Amino acid sequence: MFPATKIGEEPDFEALIQADVLTFMMSLLECDGKWIPRLLHYNQYSSSFPFFIRAAQHRNFKKLAVITGISSADELRLKMRSAFEGNQVGRWVDFRFHSDFNELFNLDGLDTIN
Repeated sequence: MFPATKIGEEPDFEALIQADVLTFMMSLLECDGKWIPRLLHYNQYSSSFPFFIRAAQHRNFKKLAVITGISSADELRLKMRSAFEGNQVGRWVDFRFHSDFNELFNLDGLDTIN
């Protein structure tokens, strides 16, 4: 899922940001947004990450489904959008430059390719 590093090697910073964002996703789904993805500020682009882009393919979406425990992309989209609204994530000062979370998580593209 994320590239492994050997002892003594610098980790792939983009992979760390993706892991931080995935943890944020899970916190929204499981515990009312108690995680703030601080590394997101270091993302050079506001678009989605490779993990979420690859989840457009059904076989890769299944990996996200295992992580989230939600097997339907439609259900995941619904729960994420509800969590965004319920936690008023778009209003968090931390995310004034990264407020398009639909794009960040590639919600509209999840599980759209067989």
